[in-house]
Amino acid sequence: MGILVLGGVDEWDLFTAYSFLVRASTEDPRQFELHRIGHEDWVHSKHGDKIHTARRVEACIEVDALVIPGSVDGSEGHLPPDLPGYLSQRISGNRPTYAVCSGIHVLGWSGLLRGRTVSIHGSKSGSLARFDAVYAGDGLHKDGPIISIGGAHSEPKGVVVAKTVLHDLNLKSGAGAARRLELEMPNAAIAR
Repeated sequence: MGILVLGGVDEWDLFTAYSFLVRASTEDPRQFELHRIGHEDWVHSKHGDKIHTARRVEACIEVDALVIPGSVDGSEGHLPPDLPGYLSQRISGNRPTYAVCSGIHVLGWSGLLRGRTVSIHGSKSGSLARFDAVYAGDGLHKDGPIISIGGAHSEPKGVVVAKTVLHDLNLKSGAGAARRLELEMPNAAIAR
């Protein structure tokens, strides 16, 4: 499992997903490994923190699930040159790819949203027109291998994505992480 970390990554989108998944991975480390994926060893977050990435962008096609948090570079189309090709291979291989809010822009700039219905924060919904994508509204939405979340939600969007990843991959971990973070862990599929 991997989380794509691009320049100007939104710390809230990144760390709410990462924190939940890393806690879930300790419940049964044999179930999955979690990797921070990037095009450089160190990436600056939206507010200037330095974040270390352990794997390069080619790992995007290897991981079972990929989470893409929102980022300044992603929103502005400043992507590593080889990233769109790797993401295209993921999507054409029907590999689950999860976008948190403006993380969906990374798939848009990679040419992968044409005709798809996706979620993003309502104030950013007008940005989808440049990618020929349709705005699904607030919440979690699935269109093929692309799962996106945006807008108002009862829990942090990164946590909702993390729970969805665990459910979609039939991983039994997450209940302990949810308890430690004082969150509920759904037993059934999350509505889409």
